[in-house]
Amino acid sequence: MEQKILNDTAAWGRARARLRGRNAEWAARAVTDSISATASEALDLKVVDMIAKDVRSLRGRIDGREVTLQAESERERRAKVIHANGEFQASERLRDAAEKLKGHPKAMLMRFLQTLVEVGAENNTTIVFPIPINLLSTFAPNASRPDEEKQK
Repeated sequence: MEQKILNDTAAWGRARARLRGRNAEWAARAVTDSISATASEALDLKVVDMIAKDVRSLRGRIDGREVTLQAESERERRAKVIHANGEFQASERLRDAAEKLKGHPKAMLMRFLQTLVEVGAENNTTIVFPIPINLLSTFAPNASRPDEEKQK
């Protein structure tokens, strides 16, 4: 698994370097071989575009160049919106499923058992003790169940 992570990170670094017109092979080797470079070496290797001593000199040197910070923040914003829409759609589906299961106690029990199977398959070290709801009512005698409230 560590090798896969290393290879994926190297591929990501290579792709980002190509996208920016930089030395892609060195970017990949920096990850796989754990190498680094000084500022002047990075400039010679074409890993960076320039070296600036301070913000003032940086501003003077980037004058006329395209700065991609705004584009990156816009991509991040869009990704967050897409993620939020996905969460909203998932919550709507869960609400719809709850409405369908509400009137069918046997279906709810089957879904509960299916969830137990899924939890057991994901984490085989998890121990789940299903306890009947009626048994819990002996410990909290004043607590009413939702179906009892409907009958009142």
